[in-house]
Amino acid sequence: LFSTTGCRTMAVSNLKAQFQAMDQQLLDATNKGLQIPEGLRLRIYGLAKQSKEGDCKMPMPPSSNTVLRSKWDSWMSYKGVPQESAMQEHITIVHSLLSSTSQKGSVIANAKPTTSSASSTNAGSGGGIKKQGILYKQRDVFKGWRPRHFVLQDSLLHYYIDADDPVPRKTLDVSNCAVIAVKPTTVDGTEYFPFVITHPKSPVTYNLASDSKAEADSWVTVITEAAAEPLSPSNGSSLVVDRLLERRPSPSDVEDVSKA
Repeated sequence: LFSTTGCRTMAVSNLKAQFQAMDQQLLDATNKGLQIPEGLRLRIYGLAKQSKEGDCKMPMPPSSNTVLRSKWDSWMSYKGVPQESAMQEHITIVHSLLSSTSQKGSVIANAKPTTSSASSTNAGSGGGIKKQGILYKQRDVFKGWRPRHFVLQDSLLHYYIDADDPVPRKTLDVSNCAVIAVKPTTVDGTEYFPFVITHPKSPVTYNLASDSKAEADSWVTVITEAAAEPLSPSNGSSLVVDRLLERRPSPSDVEDVSKA
């Protein structure tokens, strides 16, 4: 018999998996042209942020920045809502949205994917988007994994807090890097499939993971292919690029796998 704690852990793990799957389905749908009314889009954004990070601790943006202020207001409106409750509401709303659009014949079914599908994340112009989606970034060996939105554009790997983040928090040039899949690990009931990005001239490793083996394998493949391509100056001219070889820690910090 399962203990009460064990049953709750399993239920939370299943809820997280459903939430992440629905979040990815929504991202795929918007990339294919799904238009969401502004009020509903902000509601979904607030729920997603509450689900992933809990109560908003960010300072209030100035009212002159209407985009960020609207997002902040939406997130703050869910203050005090448990993350599991926010996930459940997010799942219900997004499932209803995608079901209704699908039944209406929808832009989801008819739209053609475009290479500018990551324009909302402002990954830069002129480069082809090879892959994007949620990966788990290892903050350090003690603090575990946290979800972030990644976009691979040519040989540049951008990461954002989430899909609505307007600018990359960091950009990694994967040219000449090696990508190695490592054995799965389980944290808090969730199985992760990690892979490591390394550069021959650097001791630094960049640790990422997916909660799907198929997705992890796909990322390893596309990043490996991108690593074989030279960085085009036109693609990187407007971007701040952090190469692995420039992110060299002190000897005492070698175990700190990723502070970016």
